[in-house]
Amino acid sequence: SIPGDVGADKDQMDNFTYTPTTLSPSEVWTANFVGVGRCNQAIDNVPKFTNIQEALKTRLVGEARFLRAYYYFNLVRCFGDVPLIDTVYSSDDIEQVVGLYTRQPKSEIYALIVEDLTAAASALPVKSAYGAADVGRATQGAALGLLAKVQLYLKNWAAAVAATDQVIASGEYSLE
Repeated sequence: SIPGDVGADKDQMDNFTYTPTTLSPSEVWTANFVGVGRCNQAIDNVPKFTNIQEALKTRLVGEARFLRAYYYFNLVRCFGDVPLIDTVYSSDDIEQVVGLYTRQPKSEIYALIVEDLTAAASALPVKSAYGAADVGRATQGAALGLLAKVQLYLKNWAAAVAATDQVIASGEYSLE
């Protein structure tokens, strides 16, 4: 933030006096966990559909896993240890509900992120497989690119190089 920023809580952010109820951190937390919940719904329910082809199911679950990894990557970088919610939960199951409010170590969150991105990279098509109507969808290259960034955060240099090498070798991307 800079002194010219406007907004309800920018002064708190500038002065490091924000609290858990300050608007900006609260919105980041809420928006990303809403996204995680929607991804969990898709990952759980899409395979149950009987009226769509298996290839489409695989792609949709891959997209949901890519997005869940993205949301968790945002959360773990902003807040550190966060609750790990990787299934659709039932409000009738008290153990699950308690789990929703229990922070898990960053290492467990990062393990889920890496697992999701690896699965997404296997499930998603390459960029050139999409037509103009699908520009902006998650691709194999996007999953590998984000996986490389995550590996850099984890200081797993060899894994980061391996992921970027796959992106380069795909021939789908070039430098501008």
